[in-house]
Amino acid sequence: MFDVPIGLTLIFIVAIAILVTSLSNNIVMSAYANNTQTNQSTVLVREKMTATFNTFNYGFLIAFVGMWITICILAYYSDYHPLFFMLSIVIMLLSVFYSFFLSNAYWSFVQSSSVLQALAEQFWIVTHIMKHLPFYTTGFSFLVGFVTYMGKRGSWQQ
Repeated sequence: MFDVPIGLTLIFIVAIAILVTSLSNNIVMSAYANNTQTNQSTVLVREKMTATFNTFNYGFLIAFVGMWITICILAYYSDYHPLFFMLSIVIMLLSVFYSFFLSNAYWSFVQSSSVLQALAEQFWIVTHIMKHLPFYTTGFSFLVGFVTYMGKRGSWQQ
């Protein structure tokens, strides 16, 4: 039940870390490009670094989906009384409320600089997920609630 707020916080931290890392890469690569060396190795290094950071976009999507799949599996195999379903609803509502703050914090961070806005456009999957995080959290919360209610029942039934 408490996996959702923790997962949302980790997703927020990873999204900010991707932008900051990419920003530092752009600063280093621009300093490297301003060097007097204009040979083929400079172009090759720049292409490889850009390709590396582009994989973060899809890696973030895989981590986001994987987190929700893991939470659903854990919810299914958890053994507890159905009375705790109400507690899970409360935690899910708090998670949706919390996701509004995370989404707004991410968007404020991105809008603080034109350089960060350009990077956010480069990482379009990260930006889309973080911009619509409350909607994704609401949908996944209903899914987790359903899986929790339909999950395995164990020793308390005896």
